[in-house]
Amino acid sequence: MKKSDLLQRIDAAVRKHSAKDLKKNRPRSSTGKRNQQPEKEVVKDIMNWLGKNRFYCNVIEAKAVYSVSAGRYLSGQVSAGYSDISGNDCEGLACYIEAKAPGKRATLRSDQREFLESKVQSNCFAVCVDGVHGLADSYGKFKNLTNLKDRRKFLTNLLPKPRSKREKTNREDDFI
Repeated sequence: MKKSDLLQRIDAAVRKHSAKDLKKNRPRSSTGKRNQQPEKEVVKDIMNWLGKNRFYCNVIEAKAVYSVSAGRYLSGQVSAGYSDISGNDCEGLACYIEAKAPGKRATLRSDQREFLESKVQSNCFAVCVDGVHGLADSYGKFKNLTNLKDRRKFLTNLLPKPRSKREKTNREDDFI
């Protein structure tokens, strides 16, 4: 190997390393956070709306949590697919709400969809929303329906359509 080739490779490696350092040290956003979590904001807004409208709901954290005493991650307390928010309205109707970041309803996973569909079939109010307006609109329309069959059909049609295998494959290819 020529000395000039070796120097070029070293120079390229140094530039690549410097670029990574610049990325790490880029200025933070106006909120001071690097990793924005827009879904958390949606959950917060939904919980405010639910409280004002006499719902009795809780946020369910399904992710694994690191335990200092155990020295490892412990699995979540609910099964995969369980909704982000669950509870009931002031009349006792069970409610399950899967919150997504604005414009990301299509990211509903198959296990989440199956969970919501099972709740709809057992006459619960179960939806996937990306904001308070979608929740308020769907709940208002749902309450105006009196027939259980119509309610189930309405809620099932509100759920984002499952992605086809082809779409999943194309999406995975985008990250390669």
